[in-house]
Amino acid sequence: VGAGANSLNTIITQAKDYLEQFESLIIVSDNDEAGKSMDEYFVKEFGEKTKLIDKKLYDKKDINEEYIINGKEKVKELIESARFKIEGRWDLDKIPYKGVATSSGRYVPTGLPSIDYALNDLVPGFTTLVTGRSNEGKSTFVRQIIVNAIDKNNKVYLMNGEENKNNVVNKLYQCVIGKNPDNYDLVKVNKRYKKEPKPDVARKLREWHRGKLVLFNKGESKLKNISQLLKMLEIEIKVNGHNLVVIDNLMSILSVQASEKNEQQADFMQQLHELAENNNTHIILVLHPNKGYRKGSDLEMEEISGSSDLYNKADNIIAVTRQHDEEEKQLGIDGSISVIKNRDFPNLPKVKIHYDLDTELLLEIDEEAGMIIGYSFGWNNDPFENPIENESGIFDE
Repeated sequence: VGAGANSLNTIITQAKDYLEQFESLIIVSDNDEAGKSMDEYFVKEFGEKTKLIDKKLYDKKDINEEYIINGKEKVKELIESARFKIEGRWDLDKIPYKGVATSSGRYVPTGLPSIDYALNDLVPGFTTLVTGRSNEGKSTFVRQIIVNAIDKNNKVYLMNGEENKNNVVNKLYQCVIGKNPDNYDLVKVNKRYKKEPKPDVARKLREWHRGKLVLFNKGESKLKNISQLLKMLEIEIKVNGHNLVVIDNLMSILSVQASEKNEQQADFMQQLHELAENNNTHIILVLHPNKGYRKGSDLEMEEISGSSDLYNKADNIIAVTRQHDEEEKQLGIDGSISVIKNRDFPNLPKVKIHYDLDTELLLEIDEEAGMIIGYSFGWNNDPFENPIENESGIFDE
């Protein structure tokens, strides 16, 4: 754009009819804030017609610098990164196979070592379903995935369907600040007390997640249908480069009549799958099991509520189950987390977990070592020890 990205309004006004005649528009914008605004503008104006280059391939600020420093092959690589999205095909003569280790995108850990090894972390371009009965820990598990993602410098976009937004952030903070009473005050909310980060701690937490956490509340939005919601999500992913998108929960997000739900779910899941794959991000969808699932039993894919397309199109499925056996609970075993579908590997582990009341983290139990595997987060920029340690005698027979 010869006049510069900041002149877009004038350019589009003059040239929109001309641009509309093309099936696709490849946008080669600069790798800066003005370029980001340009991408967003074109996506809003031209929708699916707009194809953005993969800016993770940039070594320099713009295409001209790339040509001067790295030559025409680099320019071709950048253009092809958008062209591939248009054609949906891979010409191996033009773009040779470069090996599985060259894929772009960031791998996101869950915080549970056995689950992370089995899945090879949450893979960019994949979708994961997290399921479990109400109050069995699925939202708790998803929260710790979010804080682990942020701690590893991933950008997270959380679509919240039903919970108060301040409660959402408070619970995320509680995962991070640990057991140390110097980090928080207890504030009375009606009859109960809740942890509130002290002002200096809250400032450090804001710095810790600066540029890495965006929360969308459907209840406060003016979006009227699923199509608008998906369009908004596509713009967010393309323009802001989120590494992890979390949708909690699907029923609240969809808000459609019961007779339409299965069809809407299938379409919604297909579009999420395409969004994840085309943008090298990972998308988590939180779901309930159906009414036929028996409390405390191992959950099967077919027991997930809704259309079979949900679990057929998902790359991974993780089930969270709460422990109801009192003898097991006395041993510190509060539930389990199971991988019941794994796209890339044959491993389907079932991990016993301990619920830490102070941080509200679900922690893996190493049965061989007789200990809880704890960890902490780097928000304080100080040397720290794991705030969660094995409780003395918890696994003594």
